[in-house]
Formats: sequence, C-alpha cells, structure tokens
Amino acid sequence: MLLKSLIQSCVLIASLSFVESQVFAEDLSDENELLQAALQPVGVLSIGREAMELGEVMQGTPVTVRFPYTVTGKGPVKILGIHEDCGCLSTSVKPGDFLQQGTTGEFVVVLDTKAFSGPIDKTIMLMTDQDRSQRIARLRIRAKVRQMVSLSPPLVRFDFTNDSKDSVKEAVVAVRRLAGQTLNIEKVDFNKDNLEVDVEPVRDSWQVRIRWKGDAPAQPFQEMIRISAGPPYGELQIPVLGHVGTKR
Repeated sequence: MLLKSLIQSCVLIASLSFVESQVFAEDLSDENELLQAALQPVGVLSIGREAMELGEVMQGTPVTVRFPYTVTGKGPVKILGIHEDCGCLSTSVKPGDFLQQGTTGEFVVVLDTKAFSGPIDKTIMLMTDQDRSQRIARLRIRAKVRQMVSLSPPLVRFDFTNDSKDSVKEAVVAVRRLAGQTLNIEKVDFNKDNLEVDVEPVRDSWQVRIRWKGDAPAQPFQEMIRISAGPPYGELQIPVLGHVGTKR
C-alpha cells in the first residue's frame, strides 16, 4: 500500500513538472515573440494628400476617394486600429494589415452620402506601430452634398391645445425630386395608432397627406414617418411634432 502511494506521488510530481515546463515554455515563447516584435524595424508611412476636397456631390451616391501612400524605411508598417467618424465611411485597409517596406499603394475610402445634406467634413484615423509622433494618420474628406429630394415643409407641427376633438388635424408635405432620376415611393412606415398617412403622385412630385387621429393623452408628442423611395434616394423621413391639450 505504501509502495502504491509512493508511486502515485511520483507520477503526480512528474505530471506537475511537465505542465510547469510547458507553461514556462509557452510564456517564454510569448516573451520571445514580443521581444522580436519590439526589435522588428518599423517603416515610415507617408500619405500624399491627407485631405481631399470633393466639391459638390449628389446625395445618395456613394463616392470613392483614393489616398496614395508610400512606405519607406527599414521595415513594414502595421495597422493597429481604425477609427471612423461615422458608419458612412468604409476603407480598404483593416486592423492587423501590414504595409510592406518599399511599397506604393492607395487607401480606398467609400463615403455614403445618403444621410447628409450640405457641407460635410469626415475623417478616418489609422493607428499604426510607428513612432509616437507619427503613430496616427488621418484621412479627411470634405464635400458639399446636394439634395436629391426636397420636402416642403421638412417637418409637420400640430397644436391641439385649443381645438375640439372633432377639429380637422391634417397637413400636406410635397416630396419633389431635385435630380434627374425618377422618384418612386415604394413604402411608407408610420405609427398607425396615432397617424393616418396617404401618398399620391402629383405631376413630377408626390403628395403626403398626414392626419392626426387625436387619441393621444394630453402631452407633447413626436412621431416619424419613414418613406422608402428606392435607389438612389433611399429612406426619407418626415418628423411630426406637436402638443395635445386637455379634453374639454
């Protein structure tokens, strides 16, 4: 019995020693990798133009912008991370990518303009493994987005603080295309508990007739009508704001 216990103890000690040696070897391997990475020569990333002026672009049209770059020095440049101003930007480079020494290429950035109107200024930041003073590269895009659709009025306001329950609660919004493409309204989403919405074509535009049902409690209200107009127009939005007074 004593001999069996002694054998089991020896086996356990040997197993623990093997596990410790494996863990030590893995830790040593990780440390060696970190040391090698720290000693790896890092190149220098140079971007030809960090800011691009696009002038006027049409709303709803994706715009592709190219930023030329070169990598000089004694090693590659690694992209550690990417920060975008908004979801309207996408780029061809990804975190973890290496830009090899001696190469010339382009960062390809796509700007989605459908959610904008007027002047915009958007930036993508690239975090690299270069020296601290050069670690962050910025790709900046400026443009003026021309509307493809006009909404008149752009929002609807109702005020029922002094009206009776049977008063007419209606507004009309004209949706007109400003570009050459045909405008087709495919779908309209709204809160059917509070609103009635009818859409009909009128010449080269659309007429959106909005009625408030008047069943809401006495308080300010806010609704949103979402219109799917199809490509290249995408989704249009009409805010509905107002206030319901106490019932008399």
